[in-house]
Amino acid sequence: MTGAASRRRGANAERMVAEYLRAHGWPDARRYLAGDGRQRLLGDIDAVPGVAVEVKDRAQSAWATWLRDLEDGNERVTVVVRRTRGVPDVGLWPAVVGSADDWSGRLDGVPPMVSVVSSNCRPERWLELYGRVLWTDGDGRARVVTTFGDVAHACRRSA
Repeated sequence: MTGAASRRRGANAERMVAEYLRAHGWPDARRYLAGDGRQRLLGDIDAVPGVAVEVKDRAQSAWATWLRDLEDGNERVTVVVRRTRGVPDVGLWPAVVGSADDWSGRLDGVPPMVSVVSSNCRPERWLELYGRVLWTDGDGRARVVTTFGDVAHACRRSA
């Protein structure tokens, strides 16, 4: 895939997430555009105060790397959402909240029912099997794996 096609695919996924947020209580949701100087710490989407949302549209997942890149120096709650091919409902796409402490203290407050410890990053599979999961990655960081719809709902409750 060419660089332009990859960028276009990523921009489309970002637009879909922004549209989902607008339809679910965040009327001012928009994409941060590359080069505006704000994207590095704020993620791809401007919608939820205090939350950095990064959108990925990739064939292979790299959750731990994506989260580390977003978390580096970031004081916001970090969320990475990955587009799932063949799933038009953005609310069903997998999402990982960078810190279980952020989930329980700053967002939803309802802990995951299942805890998984693994350096083999397959959060999408755990989500299929168990629903919301507490995932301790290879770096020993506790994160919450859920759907993007669950994240959006948690953000509404915390607002």
